Amino acid sequence: MEYIERFIEKDFKEWKDSANDYVLEVAGCRQVGKTTAVRHFAEQNYKNVIYVDVVSKDNTKILERVDEYNVEESLRSYCKLKGLDFTNDKDTVLILDEIQDSKALYERIRIFNRCLNCDVIVTGSYLQKTKNYFQPAGDLFCIRMYPLSFEEYLNYFGLYEYYCDSSVEQICAERYDDFKEVYDLYLRIGGYPSVFNAYLRGRSLDNAFEALINTFKSEFNVRITRGSDVDKIDQMFSAICDIICREKKGDSRIVDSLSKMTEQEVSKRISTKECNDLLAWMSAARLINYCDKVDLSTGRLYPSERFYFEDTGLFNYICEQNFIDSRSANGVLAETFIYKQLSENKFSKRFYRTRPSFAINASYELDFYVRSKIDDKVYGIEVKSGDSIGISISKMLEQHQIDFAVYAKGDCKCGVDEQKYTLPVFLFNKFTFDKGGVVERAPLPKLTKDSFRSKSNR
Repeated sequence: MEYIERFIEKDFKEWKDSANDYVLEVAGCRQVGKTTAVRHFAEQNYKNVIYVDVVSKDNTKILERVDEYNVEESLRSYCKLKGLDFTNDKDTVLILDEIQDSKALYERIRIFNRCLNCDVIVTGSYLQKTKNYFQPAGDLFCIRMYPLSFEEYLNYFGLYEYYCDSSVEQICAERYDDFKEVYDLYLRIGGYPSVFNAYLRGRSLDNAFEALINTFKSEFNVRITRGSDVDKIDQMFSAICDIICREKKGDSRIVDSLSKMTEQEVSKRISTKECNDLLAWMSAARLINYCDKVDLSTGRLYPSERFYFEDTGLFNYICEQNFIDSRSANGVLAETFIYKQLSENKFSKRFYRTRPSFAINASYELDFYVRSKIDDKVYGIEVKSGDSIGISISKMLEQHQIDFAVYAKGDCKCGVDEQKYTLPVFLFNKFTFDKGGVVERAPLPKLTKDSFRSKSNR
């Protein structure tokens, strides 16, 4: 399978070059390419790569019994069994893949970090499972990996350098159709490398998505032990897509709503308990992500009242398989794209709160609502799959509930009209949330060890 360059390798390189004192933890759901990216990075940057597949349990007992006094000796024994070279220095990296599957190994991260000179990388898909494990606080540098991004698509097709060097206006004037074509493909294919590779090789996309979903079903069967029927995952996927496309103002009773949607066939109804299990698993597996709601009439925040699929291609495939109205699905696909652009691009460093929100006010609903840390201004974001006009965002701007309006549209060129900014949805990441001017922060006081000593001695 062709290796597709992943931008996350730049983060890996920064970790390696920073004279770090941490184990690198690469988290993310199954099938996003964690193992491939980590191994590719390791082969390019180390002389010796010691790869341990924790899931296979192959000779891992040797490493699960290490302590502060025998860790180097145990690692040498493991390498000898595998026919690998080992030098306890920075030319060697130890990779523990899917470490959440071994409590003993996870609880020894601190030992590996503090007693070895070589670098250590661990990967994990269901790290919520480790909440009952001993936590190696202060020993982990954590990076989350997502499915392929739109920008990684652009890089593969040779458009990324031009994308970085050009303004939105220039792209719209010179290569709008090229970028629109890649965007349309991205919505349909999504970011799972196995599906993208199937497309590149001319293989069946249906087969690729079915294989992906079967992997998730198998994972669910392993992770959930309460007797839930794995066949109900298909039903749950369909119900979630349906409720995402129908519910625009949020739902504080998502579980009840999903359960009721399956009442037509009594034998297949998903109980409230099963809904809770399935949603918890889908969230832990990073198949779905939640979005909060802000009620602008009261200022209150309501957590987790809407969700989006982590991947546009998977959402699109499930909608098509279940005959969900294409117009509604296309609108949500565009919203999913923007949600990903916001949440996967260091959201909490750019905006207040930890994840995107949508907003409501009386009969109006706004797709996304964020406050920038650059200028302390509130931005409303209206997403359209075509070139229709958003009424809600205009009303909220008129009522001064937002400072700036951003129209991200699937079929438009760019434009500015006072506090209103319009751009193609696929160029959203080039929008800078600094239209109110950079806010100057008060500098930190420059204190030294002796700052107050003279006063104390008076």
